[in-house]
Amino acid sequence: MNSATFTPTPSPRRYPDPTPKITAGGDNRELPLVAISACLLGQPVRYDGHHKAVPELVSSIEDAATLVPICPEMAADLGVPREPIDLVEVQGLCRVLGRCTGADYTEDLENAASSEVNRLLQLGIRGAVLKARSPSCECRKVEMWDRLRRLDNYSEKGDNRAAVRVYRSGIFASALRVLAPALPIASDEDLMVDGLRQEFFKIIVSGIKPMRRWI
Repeated sequence: MNSATFTPTPSPRRYPDPTPKITAGGDNRELPLVAISACLLGQPVRYDGHHKAVPELVSSIEDAATLVPICPEMAADLGVPREPIDLVEVQGLCRVLGRCTGADYTEDLENAASSEVNRLLQLGIRGAVLKARSPSCECRKVEMWDRLRRLDNYSEKGDNRAAVRVYRSGIFASALRVLAPALPIASDEDLMVDGLRQEFFKIIVSGIKPMRRWI
């Protein structure tokens, strides 16, 4: 695919007022701030201009937290639409490469991730809910590919498992773990399980030390 296909349109980042909401019931308790991947809220920030809204999940957690949307790729000014990116092993290092052009976005995304993590920590977030399987936001197991096999033999419907080198966290999730190692982090897929969702938000609301699986 010709790289000219991808002409990103920079979009201003619009963040809601992060002032914590007050709980219902008149007890004046502020709800904790929780960062969340913007695509999960229905914001059209994915590479193809679509979203990954999960209204049933969002509605189940809005009573427990004030949600602060984040999209690392938009923060890196990659725009919408943009070519999809992959994590690729190059000479033993993880690089962020455009799937179709091979363009290297590593520094842009890493710098944006660090900046956004610092912004969120200054706001006082108590946790993060991130998009599973995203090269930016996956908090545990996104693929890092072999460079040549990934770019030469990629097929949306093909079996590319043999090209996977390792599994790792996405770029933003990794920065979050480095700069806030005790912060509870979950993926949207984690929280679709009722028991795990309740456990995660009990930790967020109470401020107790999270178990290992949440950090």
